[in-house]
Amino acid sequence: MNWHKLQQFYYPILPIARLGTDPFAFKLFNQSLVLVRLDNQIRCFDDYCPHRHVPLSEGHSDGKFLHCFYHGWKFDANGKAFLPHCLGKAPDVQLEHHLCREEDGWIWVKLRTNQSENTFQLPEGWIFPEGFSAHDSTHQLTGDLLHSIENFLDPTHTPYVHKTLLHNRGLQRMHISQTHHAHGFSTNYKLLEQQNGLINRLFDSGIDTNIAYFSLPTVAHIDYLKGEKLQYRIALVFVPSEVGQIHLSVRVVIPKGMMPSSIKFALLKPFVKALLRQDQAALLSHAKNKRFPEIPYRICANDLVIDHLLHLLADMPEGKDKSGLMEL
Repeated sequence: MNWHKLQQFYYPILPIARLGTDPFAFKLFNQSLVLVRLDNQIRCFDDYCPHRHVPLSEGHSDGKFLHCFYHGWKFDANGKAFLPHCLGKAPDVQLEHHLCREEDGWIWVKLRTNQSENTFQLPEGWIFPEGFSAHDSTHQLTGDLLHSIENFLDPTHTPYVHKTLLHNRGLQRMHISQTHHAHGFSTNYKLLEQQNGLINRLFDSGIDTNIAYFSLPTVAHIDYLKGEKLQYRIALVFVPSEVGQIHLSVRVVIPKGMMPSSIKFALLKPFVKALLRQDQAALLSHAKNKRFPEIPYRICANDLVIDHLLHLLADMPEGKDKSGLMEL
């Protein structure tokens, strides 16, 4: 994995509304960080007090200062330290801060590196059309970053991992076409039979096309269409938290209608959670099996996205677009 390349981007960490008065601890690329509101702005610092290295996220904020719980050191919005009591001249201490933005209802963070700041741009799948509403959430996922993304984008595990929920009986035929560009790729699944799982029977009004997109750094979304009309969208950003751990930022988009969106999301939520549990079980099994590290994967023609992902995330040779009829 080209971690250096991935560190040059902003990542959505938390919906703005979920950051209260208490500091919020998280990890990004194995670095411990803390989000806090100070002087009516959201700031991101390394999560340690320079005095004795206890986590600042275990302290508290009064809106003006972030207070360390141990010896009472406090830090302003610029990260400057103020000592409650000091014999002689107080040391000049400054917290390391990282790039932080409030955009589209989310807090976005980019590690401060030696590279110049990237121009911020909302991921394409994060922007939803007029007449739709979005439900935002976060989840923790245990597993490998590359294969977690592959799992979301590639349908070939569906009849096995998501049996009954997304695939109940018979073969599911689809015409597949794929295109790629310098920063991502998309796969179009034209369904010849409607999916017949429990979720489809409850929520599917005749979806005949799924289009799965991926773009750098780790943004994936699937559009579900009837004809050419969008029915709903699931968008994910796979945020590299620490080794083997992923902070999953999720946006589910559905059309507005007679039924309030909050009720629609409430009805859909347990099924989305069930799908996540099933995927988590498979990814955890994969992550735990480290007994054969010297044996390479056997990649076949049905592996629709792995070569594109390896090219974009690990600088492997350019992937090949696939097309044809697939039966699952």
